[in-house]
Parts: sequence; C-alpha cells; structure tokens
Amino acid sequence: MLKYQSNPTAHSGFSLLETLIALVIFSVGLLGTAAMQTVTKKATYDAVQRTTAAMLAADLLERMRANPTVLDDYLGVVTAMPAAPATDCETVTCDPTEISVYDLWSFGRVIDGALETSGSSSSGGLYDPTLCVGGPADGSSGIYTVAIAWRGTSDIPNVSANTCGAGRYGTANVNRRLLTFATFLDAS
Repeated sequence: MLKYQSNPTAHSGFSLLETLIALVIFSVGLLGTAAMQTVTKKATYDAVQRTTAAMLAADLLERMRANPTVLDDYLGVVTAMPAAPATDCETVTCDPTEISVYDLWSFGRVIDGALETSGSSSSGGLYDPTLCVGGPADGSSGIYTVAIAWRGTSDIPNVSANTCGAGRYGTANVNRRLLTFATFLDAS
C-alpha cells in the first residue's frame, strides 16, 4: 500500500496575493506605455508642423528669388489669408506685381491648410500661423528673412529674440513655435 506524503515546502500554484501584485505591476507598465504614447503623438505632431513650416519658408524664398524686381511687395506680416487676387497667374501671364500678390495669396492658402480639407474644414497647413518677411525696405539686394510662427501643442519657454507672432501664442509666448530662414536675394 502506498502512503501519501505531503511536502510542506512544495507550491501547487500562485496565491491570490502574488496574483494581485503581478496585476498591479503589469497595470503600472501599461499606464507608462499609454503616457509614452501620448508624448510621442505630441512630438510627432510638432515635428510634422516644423517640417511643414520649413518647406513653406523655403518655397516662399524661392518664389521671391524667381520674382526679384518686386521683393518689397513680399515684406510684412501676414496673420490671416490674403484676399484672392484679381488675376490667376497660373492661367494668364502676369506682371511682377501681380505675381507677388498671387504668390502671397497662394502661400496663405497653403500655410492655412485651405488646400487640404476634411469635410468642410481645413486639415493641413499650420495651426494658427503667422508669416513675417523682412529685408531691405526698398526691395534692393540684401538679406531677406522669412519667419513662420505657429501654435505648438505644449508649453515650452520661448527665448527667441524674433518678434514674429509675439503675443499671439500664450503668456510669454510659451505656445509659439518659430522657424526662421535667412538668405541673400539679388534684386537684379
């Protein structure tokens, strides 16, 4: 006859306490992963906005380089999309002034996201953009600066000396993101 021997040190499974501790540790890990996902999503959005701003600034400088006789027409600050020009320079031949008006209007449509829509609302461009173009006031050859400011997703200290969009993006401009390109343009 076989006798059953019990071993007091042998475990036959997890206790309820061990299971609860494992569940708490697993839950903390999942919460950390969810928080990281949120931070990553914000960082990706900011990176896309910065890339868009860089492409747009380079595009405007190239438009200015292609229309050098009226560089002073591009100077100034734009916070809202300009009115549609009277002449569509894509379908008819325009003079340099008409081209500059058309360039700023089409640039305004791109920067505001009017060309990309989801339903009836804009889905592209930058969030609350400001365009600032500086250079010699008479439109002569010199250094021209294109600065684009937009609203970011989180508060960060803003120490830039550039005033483009200053005061529009939270107290002390903590939500302002700013990209500045400067280049020499020949007015001849």
